[in-house]
Amino acid sequence: MNTQKNSIPRAVRFVKEFRTGSSLPFLIEADDGMSYVVKLHGAGEGKLSMITGMAASRIAGLLGIPVLPELLIDFNPAIIPTEADPEIIDLAARSGGINTATRFLPDAKPFTETMNVFSREEKDMIFLTDLLLMNIDRTSKNPNILCGSSSAFCYDYALSMSVRSIFEPSAASPEKLLPLLKRHIFWHEQIQPDQFLQRITNINAGRIASLAESLPNAWFPGFTLQELTEKLFSLISGSTALSDKLDALSRIPSESDEEIRRKNLNARQAFMDKFGKI
Repeated sequence: MNTQKNSIPRAVRFVKEFRTGSSLPFLIEADDGMSYVVKLHGAGEGKLSMITGMAASRIAGLLGIPVLPELLIDFNPAIIPTEADPEIIDLAARSGGINTATRFLPDAKPFTETMNVFSREEKDMIFLTDLLLMNIDRTSKNPNILCGSSSAFCYDYALSMSVRSIFEPSAASPEKLLPLLKRHIFWHEQIQPDQFLQRITNINAGRIASLAESLPNAWFPGFTLQELTEKLFSLISGSTALSDKLDALSRIPSESDEEIRRKNLNARQAFMDKFGKI
């Protein structure tokens, strides 16, 4: 990573924590005068989740998806007030140094299906990007899209399992994950991938190399920069694999609400068993 530490924003004031999901992100103010939502590497799956989300969101950006960019931030646990919840103090103490963050959008609202912010084509592109990345975390109940007065942004690509499998080969296989894509908020039977596949061909290895270079190389030990570039480029250039996934998806029966609820509960319990509540 060529980024110099002095070019990375540094957290200078803790504002609050967000008690949603499993990662317990913090809202902070940084020395560049901006506010950020910080995900801490001491929570949940830590750096695996961070590097997956950062790499996947940048691939999505290269494919023309409006994303809320993930950037690096230098977090100092000493900014947490001494009277804070012990759970917060403990999480902060485990998370000093470089973490990931997104800009805080105070007036943004979560996307709902009644909002007319995307065209049919844009929704298809978002879905196909998530299918390429095997991002299983964009549903009606959890769209991971924020809408401002004139724009909307996709965010939180930490469960992009095709990217995750680069860093954790034991990640679930596409066959097991595809049914989850059937829950995607923008899935429909008539999606045509031709225009999206053209977008893929416009991304060359040089752009992927720049993406890989922007990631903290301390987070992917065992890979050279060239090896990571090759793996990421191989992931996005698999147009045949994407078409095969789309065909397979159309043949998978839709799950009932009860099946979805049960799987969600099982997945949440498995996460808590492995990583705890945070």
